[in-house]
Amino acid sequence: MAVLLGALAPTLVVTAEPGEYVGFYDSQKGSFDPPGAIPVGASGTVTAEWTPEVSGTHNLHAVNIGSEQSLEVEVGSGLNLGSACPVL
Repeated sequence: MAVLLGALAPTLVVTAEPGEYVGFYDSQKGSFDPPGAIPVGASGTVTAEWTPEVSGTHNLHAVNIGSEQSLEVEVGSGLNLGSACPVL
């Protein structure tokens, strides 16, 4: 199982064996869409959109039977300037 964080959006992409299930969780406050255990389709990938609820260090975890992968991500506070959102 491998975990990648998308560059343009807070999206996690996991590769696993078709027919398995993958679940996601955040060490801090954050949610994933879709929630719960997600079945791996024929493509061998699962995608979930991550929404952090607090700033700081988050350890994102992807779990399936017998395997877990994690990824550390720093989240900052952004300043909404319309078409841009710089992190403070």
